[in-house]
Parts: sequence; C-alpha cells; structure tokens
Amino acid sequence: MVLDILLNSELSVTEKILQIIFCVLAVVLALSIHESSHGLAALAMGDDTAKNQGRITLNPFKHMDLTGAIMLFVIGFGWASPVQINPNNFKHRKAGTIVTSLAGPVSNLLFALIGTFLYLLTFGFYIQGQSGVVLNIMYFFSIFTSINIGLAVFNLIPFPPLDGSKVVAECLPFNAKYKYLSLERYSF
Repeated sequence: MVLDILLNSELSVTEKILQIIFCVLAVVLALSIHESSHGLAALAMGDDTAKNQGRITLNPFKHMDLTGAIMLFVIGFGWASPVQINPNNFKHRKAGTIVTSLAGPVSNLLFALIGTFLYLLTFGFYIQGQSGVVLNIMYFFSIFTSINIGLAVFNLIPFPPLDGSKVVAECLPFNAKYKYLSLERYSF
C-alpha cells in the first residue's frame, strides 16, 4: 500500500504524503470500526468481555497490533488485535458467536456503502467546482470504501482465525467443529 504510493513516479512528494496520510486514516478507521463492532455485537448478545477490556471504542490504539499494522501499511496485508469474547456468556451460544463474528464484516460493508455515498455526493461538488480539495476528499472516500470492502471480504474467508471460520464452525457437528477450529494454530 505505502510502497505502491512511494514508487508511483507520477505523484509529487506532496501528493504522496497526502495519499499516505489518507491510507493510514482509512485503514485505522476501518479496523477500529471492524473490531469495535465485534465488541458491540458480543455485548448485545450477552458477553461483556470486550466492554470490560475497553474494546468498544473507535480509539485505534485499543485495536492495533504493532506487527499487523506495520505489515498492513508496508505490503497491504496485516491485522488488528482481535476482540476477545467469551461464548459462555452469550444468552444463546451459537447465535451469539455467529452474530459477533459477522458484525465486523457487516459493519465494514455498511461503512463501504456510506463511503460510496459520500464519494458520489462529493463528486457532484467536483463537477461544479473543479477544486483540488474536493478531489482529495473524493480520494479519501474512495480509499476508505475499498479498504472496507477488502476487509469485509477477506474476513469472510472460512479459514481460522478469520470471522468466516467461526460462522462455519457453528454450523458443524461438535467433533468436526473443534477439529476445524484447531487449524487456527497453523495460521497467522
């Protein structure tokens, strides 16, 4: 992500700095939305673990994993610190796990729609005004939308520890569920 911007010879130094700032802001916001949504969903389903750990917040420092953040900005692939849940606290364990797991990707898709709407709204001003500021705002919404879509789609992949795997696991018979989830130890 950052390397792509830095290696783009068509951009001025100022444009590169601005694009890097926009990318960082979009990624940090998308990851914070994703992780805090898991915590909110868990709380709604009866588990207050995330609330007690202060993870129901958009404060990026509560969600960032240093290694994951560095990897994300350098090569475009990384991760946040996952919100911890205790399925034993859910009123309905299976439903609680599924709702909590889907909350992150669904929130990213919702914010991608919001980003798209704001991009299109801003585009209307650009046609009328031809402003560089408006172009920069459009660029931010474009990046924000793309990152949210990518984050949602990636997290729906049914491979542990991704969110999609937890949904699939809840649909499996007991023994198969734990064998499937044991794959997590071989993942990142």
